[in-house]
Amino acid sequence: ELKQHRRWSYVVQCVILLTCAGCLQDVSNDPAFRFERFAGRCFVARQDMFIDAVEDMEPLHIEYPGFIDIPNSIADYYKSPKSKYPDIVGIFRAGQRFRVNRLIRDRLSGMTQLHVIGVFLDGKFKDKPVELTNLAVGQHGEWAFDEAYLAPCRNE
Repeated sequence: ELKQHRRWSYVVQCVILLTCAGCLQDVSNDPAFRFERFAGRCFVARQDMFIDAVEDMEPLHIEYPGFIDIPNSIADYYKSPKSKYPDIVGIFRAGQRFRVNRLIRDRLSGMTQLHVIGVFLDGKFKDKPVELTNLAVGQHGEWAFDEAYLAPCRNE
């Protein structure tokens, strides 16, 4: 039931996007969002996570184990029939990296959401866009990633 809800949510967002000019805005350089220290930085996975592509849409998403419609572990994923998790297209392995490049403000349906967008730096999906919103924490104008899953790349 959650998977169906999630798919419908993406369909509704796409329909609204097509009818809502100006609802998406790149606010990466807007001082009000204090994103400048976060944008352009490289991050590395501390543990394996999942790469999710809902309905084959881009950007891909990095999701932590146990997130909505995501297995609780990599082992659970491999034990399950592929049909149970059709949107998982790969594993983002510990040690793989991505670079954050944009913060998008989404004003769909009257509420504002912020989407952290980046690009994979290695692996099967190198150079593909990725949404990292479910791993990002933005509070009181300071942005960070969940340190249990991600760390800044060395030499950054």
